[in-house]
Amino acid sequence: MTTAEAAPIPARATAAFLDISLLALPALLGVSAGLARAWHWMPGNESVLFNGMIVGIVAYVLLAATQCALLAWTGQSYGKLAAQLHVVNASDGGKPSPMALILWRTIVPGIFWTLLPPVALIDIGVGLMRKDQRCVHDLMAGTRVVKVA
Repeated sequence: MTTAEAAPIPARATAAFLDISLLALPALLGVSAGLARAWHWMPGNESVLFNGMIVGIVAYVLLAATQCALLAWTGQSYGKLAAQLHVVNASDGGKPSPMALILWRTIVPGIFWTLLPPVALIDIGVGLMRKDQRCVHDLMAGTRVVKVA
């Protein structure tokens, strides 16, 4: 295992908060515009609401894609960049595969966290209880989060 120091929990929480907040903003725009249009909250403004819905969806998809690309190329998301953290292979401290970073660290946990919110508590709880502070998504991907040197 690499000698890089494991990322402290407050820094990881900050990075996660920033990442989730960045993705939540366009998602909320799209969902709120879609609900307002579907439930006729603003009669006569259907085209404006439809445009808001499309902008929210497109912004969410673009932001999620750039987040995944950044993670695959650098091992850092926007939140991890801000918190000065980096994702590495747990075994050798090297660069993880894009599959591990995007699928096992991002997409699969994101789906479970969205559909079954208690899974998020289990995922994070495991990381809080383990000595190496690796959450379930880290274990699935074979990664760990370290401070940028």
